[in-house]
Amino acid sequence: MKKGISSPTLLVSTGLALGFLVGCESVDPNDDESEPVEQCTALPDGVVSSFFEQASDTKDLVVYRVEMGADHTVELQLFGEGDFPGLAPGSTFLGLEGESNYQTCSRCLLVGQKSSGKMFLADDGILELSTFQVGSTTGSITDMHFVEVTIDDETNLSTVVKGGDCLTLDALRFDTSKPPNGWECSAEQYTDSQCHCGCGLVDPWCDDETSSWCEVDTCAQGEVPDAANNAACVAG
Repeated sequence: MKKGISSPTLLVSTGLALGFLVGCESVDPNDDESEPVEQCTALPDGVVSSFFEQASDTKDLVVYRVEMGADHTVELQLFGEGDFPGLAPGSTFLGLEGESNYQTCSRCLLVGQKSSGKMFLADDGILELSTFQVGSTTGSITDMHFVEVTIDDETNLSTVVKGGDCLTLDALRFDTSKPPNGWECSAEQYTDSQCHCGCGLVDPWCDDETSSWCEVDTCAQGEVPDAANNAACVAG
């Protein structure tokens, strides 16, 4: 299996400066034989400080993600193993052959909708990685269009849902050299490859949010990381 995709809720996030996101579906307002018109509904927009970044142990997968309002999570997955050259600076047209299917994309841009469990994959847009290094990546994604898809758990092949919904997103601009809002420990601790606990947010170097992964406990004396949410401290 080439890839491990998150659930439709994707993963927890903070991060990135962005434009606005809209949901849309194809409808025919005149109910005749004319070509369907894409009717879009605007979703809440927002601006946050930076992308949340997480790297795999082998550094062949780096994930960036952000919450868009209460119901959508945007996730950029960069793959660098084998024939997938995603972990390098450069430009990618997300609609090109290979980049618009989850099975073959090296720079995969997805949106998960929490309320419905729907998954969307970008089939258009321009990704520009100006610099790439875990802990310090800069770039932008513009003119994005997403189609609703299903993704096979075994093959990772994505299939467009016939008559499904779609999303558009104007722009994402990101700089991961600074920790996201809510990180209460030092900037160095955010990128030093250790799982710090008690820092207000789950450290991207922790495998999950439980305290079993804690390598550095930053809680005050008399407190310990919460067993279910290692970003928080509770009485010990």
